[in-house]
Amino acid sequence: MAQNYPDTTCKENLRNYTEQVYGLDDYIFQGRKYRSRNVMANGHPYFNDSKWRDAVIYSHGRDYSGIAIKYDIELDMIILQISNAQGKTNIISTEYATIDSFVFDTHFFINLHKINNSISEMGYYEKVFEGDLLYVVKHKKQFVKNYNSINPYGLYSKQLSTLCIIYGNEMVMCPNRKLFLHYFNPYEKQIRSFIWQQHIRFREANKNDLIILCRYVDELTGMNK
Repeated sequence: MAQNYPDTTCKENLRNYTEQVYGLDDYIFQGRKYRSRNVMANGHPYFNDSKWRDAVIYSHGRDYSGIAIKYDIELDMIILQISNAQGKTNIISTEYATIDSFVFDTHFFINLHKINNSISEMGYYEKVFEGDLLYVVKHKKQFVKNYNSINPYGLYSKQLSTLCIIYGNEMVMCPNRKLFLHYFNPYEKQIRSFIWQQHIRFREANKNDLIILCRYVDELTGMNK
């Protein structure tokens, strides 16, 4: 049976609907029914894998633990799996403005606009390291309209992760080693040597590699102020 949903342009209706259906009146549960796009495509739009993750969500000074989520990095959207008062499982997408940050496994994501609304870029970024500078990573996937016998319904791209540096109200994206070294131009020789010594492949660096690199750079540049 089709279910009628409220006018999602009306926040008051959303709040009333959420309380009625889910028995909750919390910010993070204000949203709409999530319908995954391109469900027949090869691959998926989620961060790392398509499994539900046990997460902690921080919203308006409160934390909500034990929440099952997926992070859709094509749409930059948090998906929640929750049960209503009748025990029925529902999948909803959250409103962007309601989430301050969230964490699952070893990954901590921040709502960039919440920590600095002077930065024009918006969305969720994974926090890597914070010292004199803040280092974050933007994860992204795209749906590729490449239809053939192997991918009759198209496919999702590989996960693209871009390191970003935030200083004050400025954010610089460093998708490759060249741009990263250019940002720290006076220390390029030392940083290049460190990357080589640690066997860090910049484009394929995992989170631990980036933490090691960013900590070194932060200490190096801080000592020479």
